[in-house]
Amino acid sequence: MDLSLNNLALVIFLSLSLSFCLFPGTVLAKLRKNYYHKTCPNVENIVRDAVTKKFQQTFVTAPATIRLFFHDCFVQGCDASVMIASSGGNKAEKDHPDNFSLAGDGFDTVIKAKEAVDAVPSCRNKVSCADILAMATRDAIALLGGPYYEVEQGRLDGLSSTAAAHTVGFSHCSKFANRIHNFSRLNAVDPALDRGYASRLRQMCPKNVDTRVAVDVDVKTPRKFDNVYFKNLQKSV
Repeated sequence: MDLSLNNLALVIFLSLSLSFCLFPGTVLAKLRKNYYHKTCPNVENIVRDAVTKKFQQTFVTAPATIRLFFHDCFVQGCDASVMIASSGGNKAEKDHPDNFSLAGDGFDTVIKAKEAVDAVPSCRNKVSCADILAMATRDAIALLGGPYYEVEQGRLDGLSSTAAAHTVGFSHCSKFANRIHNFSRLNAVDPALDRGYASRLRQMCPKNVDTRVAVDVDVKTPRKFDNVYFKNLQKSV
């Protein structure tokens, strides 16, 4: 199966649609285009400018923002609850072990975009972080050479205490160490992995490596939003 960029965008769309099906109670508002045309008509440009500025400072902005959106949507829907920090005895979604690998630049992108939006008097406290994250993700994908698409708005921010996002970005060695060093008693390396790929991973992530060390998920085009990651999956790479 050969995935085009349009199909890749469809994969992301279907992934998000699935999250709505699994958690219908979290989608309390009907999404529509130009949701803020009266309260904050220039919100798309404001967010795009903030994301572009952050991207120019560091490339990690793009993959970090995309992964942040992916992780947020697959817990209780796209409600920006992944942005909320733990307080007291309440452990927030942000501090779940599965989210430890999320790069700080993703959070910083949303924070800076939110600050830029709220700097406009008519927009202050009118645009949800959930919508800002959705728009920022679209803009990050476009900056990587991926498709530009319309983002329907009207998401509500959550108050509760993660495939396609891996076409760019990185993964910490600790997330797959068992597959390249201690897979089973018979095989140290997962036999399902491509041998050459497994060998490269073992070199980049030796035993007892610092858990903070990370490697590119897409070994072919790690800085481009494309379908190569999915082609690699078909080859066990």
